[in-house]
Amino acid sequence: MCARVCRKALNNPSEVFVNRGQEELSKMSHTDKTKDQLLEELTKLHQRVVKLEAAEVEHQQVVEALRQAEEQYRSLVERASDAIIIIQNEKTVYRNPMYEKVLGYSVTETMDRSFLDFVVPEDRNLVKDYYYKRLEGKPTPREYEVRVMTRSGRLVTMEVKPDLIEYKGEPATMVVMRDITERKEAEEALRESEERFRSIFEKSRDAICLIDSEGRYLMVNDAMCELTGVSRDELVNKHYSTFMDKETHELMEQHWLQRKRGEPAPDRYEFKLIRTDGDIRIIDNVPTVIHFQDKPPLTLTILRDVTERRRMEDALESMRSKLLNLQESERSKISRVLHDTIGQNIGILDFNLATIVEILDETSLESISRLIDNMRNVIRETGDKLRDISSGLHPRLVQELGLVAGVRNLIDRFQGATWIEVHSSIQLDELQIDESVAVNLYRIVQEALTNIVKHSKCSSVLFEMAVDDGRLGVMVKDNGTGFSLEDVSQRDIEQRGMGLFIMEERAKAIDGRLQIHSEPDQGTKVQVEVYLNA
Repeated sequence: MCARVCRKALNNPSEVFVNRGQEELSKMSHTDKTKDQLLEELTKLHQRVVKLEAAEVEHQQVVEALRQAEEQYRSLVERASDAIIIIQNEKTVYRNPMYEKVLGYSVTETMDRSFLDFVVPEDRNLVKDYYYKRLEGKPTPREYEVRVMTRSGRLVTMEVKPDLIEYKGEPATMVVMRDITERKEAEEALRESEERFRSIFEKSRDAICLIDSEGRYLMVNDAMCELTGVSRDELVNKHYSTFMDKETHELMEQHWLQRKRGEPAPDRYEFKLIRTDGDIRIIDNVPTVIHFQDKPPLTLTILRDVTERRRMEDALESMRSKLLNLQESERSKISRVLHDTIGQNIGILDFNLATIVEILDETSLESISRLIDNMRNVIRETGDKLRDISSGLHPRLVQELGLVAGVRNLIDRFQGATWIEVHSSIQLDELQIDESVAVNLYRIVQEALTNIVKHSKCSSVLFEMAVDDGRLGVMVKDNGTGFSLEDVSQRDIEQRGMGLFIMEERAKAIDGRLQIHSEPDQGTKVQVEVYLNA
């Protein structure tokens, strides 16, 4: 009875209490109550009616709020970027549009079919086991991964989050599913990349290490252990400055800060590494900064021991210098022989012919004078040519009077032989430098002028020689045809000739720096610079 009244009151509370009021009045008619008592009870009854009407309004508001919440929830589910399904008795009784979009199946194609039909065979038993354990109240993962097959035959990996709900008065499972196929593929690609990196890292013959922002080793390979003479366990967490002197450490810190700030810094340089046994090795260093979004940057460094190569290069450089000096020495000897012996003999021949002319009588002189004059002209031309050859073999003027005098003489002879105008600017009168430096600089200028005659087709040459800040600079520039340095550098040495190669070797022999600038139709400029204290 009470339950029926309550349900009726919820549906129409005013009607219930009006009827109840009438019942009370009917009862009062059989009692001897005063008028005041009746009015008091009617007032209480009215108040109860007002409260029930207010409750009715509140009930309607709750119902409306529930309806709106359901609409918002449905709208949220329908528009969700995740696939959402509701399963009862293994059947999919609800699916949102995203589920259909991901799998490619329409509602009719999935209706009355088990949700397991779309799970790959390898995962079905596991998914089914979780499904029934969850219904039985047993513990199961809050989320896990499952592979499903789409209508097009594409294999998709889904991250699923199941939960028990009540749907239409019956227990059901609501599953929120997210397509993580791309993420899984990216993770797999990353895993493969990491495996390749680790394989290269471990098997590399070069030393490789990963250094944190504090300068401590995080990872090292076997080659790094061999290079430093320290085991892997000892190296990890050790500061990289352990294996270098203070000056080298300060230089590397400066490069690190430059790279960290994004400023230009050498991407390859050499330094001296001090092994634990005291042996000093020359290392070719290639560092790379690895940046992360929310972590401090790391430095990946590849180190190669070039000590033996540097020793061989130094030995080769020393040999090259010795060969050039030996060449100059042999040229000097040949030049001296030509000048002192053959030159003197030619002079004697010329003198003897002049003596013959003096002692011949007029009759004999008249018959052979033309022949003697021709012979003396040949002797003089031979002498001039011999002096040129001697000077070309060895610049005695440089040896005796210095580089400035030798270069001035070279330019004068160049203008006399070629008629090419030379604008010369030599901003010094005397220069005290080592003879080998002077001879090699002279040879470089000589080779540059020779190349101008052979190739440039120029009308004028600019020559400059000056000392600036302890450095001697020489420049030879023409206004000729020029050439492509890139094309020439790609040719074999036989095709490009020995001129440029010889100039480079002579510059190296005196620790100088040679620069050649040329472009087609833009002329050629040869510059060489050497420190005077070298």
